[in-house]
Amino acid sequence: MNRLQNIIVWLSVSALALVAPPLSAENNPPAKIQAAAIQVEMVQSDEIKLPAEFQIALYENLVRQLEKQGGFEHVYRDGDHRAASASDLVVLHSTVRGF
Repeated sequence: MNRLQNIIVWLSVSALALVAPPLSAENNPPAKIQAAAIQVEMVQSDEIKLPAEFQIALYENLVRQLEKQGGFEHVYRDGDHRAASASDLVVLHSTVRGF
């Protein structure tokens, strides 16, 4: 179970790193993301068979982490129709390639 928790945390941090802008070559602080809202799509696993409960646990943890410290005013879940009316929205797609 401890390994499962480590994987969940690692994937959550990795997903957050994908949302953050890259550092410039001059070591200037990164620009803040301008999007006010993020929609988190369900974690995909095309290359390997991922247990459904693990896939859901990854997704739920990612949503919780973004709600806590993602810096977005709104965090929308996959399929939330309210996201369509968000004017400044980014969509996060996550794919597990190894397990």
